Amino acid sequence: MKKYDILGLGHAISDIEIKVNHGYLNHPRLTALGLTKGAMVHIDEKKRDEILQLLGIKENFAITPGGSVANTLAALAKLGKSCCFVGNLGDDAMGTKYFTAFKNISITVPFPLEQGGKSGSCLLLVTPDAERTMMTTLGCSTDFSLTAEHLPIFEESSLLYIEGYLLENPNTTTAVRKAISMAKTVAMPIALSASNYMTIERNAAVFNELLPHVDILFVNEDELKKLCEVQNHSTALKKIDFEQSSYSDLMLELGHAFNRRGLFLIATAGKHGSYLWDSRESLVTEPVYIEAIATEVVDTTGAGDAYAAGILNGILEHAPLQAMGNQAATLASKVISRFSARY
Repeated sequence: MKKYDILGLGHAISDIEIKVNHGYLNHPRLTALGLTKGAMVHIDEKKRDEILQLLGIKENFAITPGGSVANTLAALAKLGKSCCFVGNLGDDAMGTKYFTAFKNISITVPFPLEQGGKSGSCLLLVTPDAERTMMTTLGCSTDFSLTAEHLPIFEESSLLYIEGYLLENPNTTTAVRKAISMAKTVAMPIALSASNYMTIERNAAVFNELLPHVDILFVNEDELKKLCEVQNHSTALKKIDFEQSSYSDLMLELGHAFNRRGLFLIATAGKHGSYLWDSRESLVTEPVYIEAIATEVVDTTGAGDAYAAGILNGILEHAPLQAMGNQAATLASKVISRFSARY
C-alpha cells in the first residue's frame, strides 16, 4: 500500500475573494490588464494592491488557502485520502497560514517555507451571476524544482495530479516535465487539469507536447474546444455547427474529436452536466453523462476542483463511472452553494 493516494503538483496560492458588481469588470484599469470575465490574468503584487485600493478595500477581506490542485487535495483529504502537495510557499504570513492549514487537514507539504519568499495570491472578483474572474500574483509559488532526490515521493504515491496553470511559467513547466518523467518511471497514472482556455491558448505548444503522456484529463467546454483547436482537429471542428447544435450535441462532437485510446477524458459543462469518456483500456464512442445537481449558485470558484476530487476519489476506489460522476457532481454543488472555493 502506498503512503499517498494522491501526489499533487500546483501553485500554492492564497485566495483573496471579493464580491463585485458587473460594472467593476469594465473599469479601464481592469480592461487595460486584458481582463475578460471568467478568465485569469497574471499581475504583480503592486498591481494587486492598486486594484484592492481601486475597489475601496483596505482590510477585512477574506484570505484563504487556495490554488486549483490544492483545493482538490483538500476535498480528497475530507474523503479520507492521503495527500502530498508539491508547491512552494514563502515564510511570510500568507505562507505560514497556508502551511498550517494543510498540516491541520493532514496534507503533507514536503518543501520547507522559502526564507524571505513572498507567497502567491489570487484576487478573485465574483459577480452577482456567481462567475469568478481571477488576477493571480504568483510570487514565489513558481520557485520550485524537482530532482532525482524527490523520486521517493513518486514511488510512495498512487496517482499524480497536475494543474495546467503551471505551464504558464518556464520554471514550473520544467518541473512538470520532470514530474511526468518520474511518474512514468514508477508507472504512476498522470492526471492533468487544463485549468483555463487562455492558459491553453498561450501555451499551445507545451500542451501539445505533454498531452500524449496524460492518462486522465479534466476540461470544461471552453478548454475542450481550445484543445481541439490547438491539436489541429480542424476537420472535426468544421463539421460542428456551433450556432445551431444543442449543448449536448456540441459536447459530444467535441469529445469525439478529442477522444483517444488510453485517455480518460472528463468534460464538465456547468449546469449542463458533465461527460466521461473512459478510453483507458479500449476506445469508447459514447460517454457516460452525469447530470448536474440543482442548487443555488452563490460562487463558482473551486467547483471544478471539487468535481475533480470526486472523480479522482472514484478512480482510486475503482468505482463505476456513474457513481464517481455523481459524487463529483455532489461535491461541486456543495462548493457553488457557498462563498468559498472549498466546502
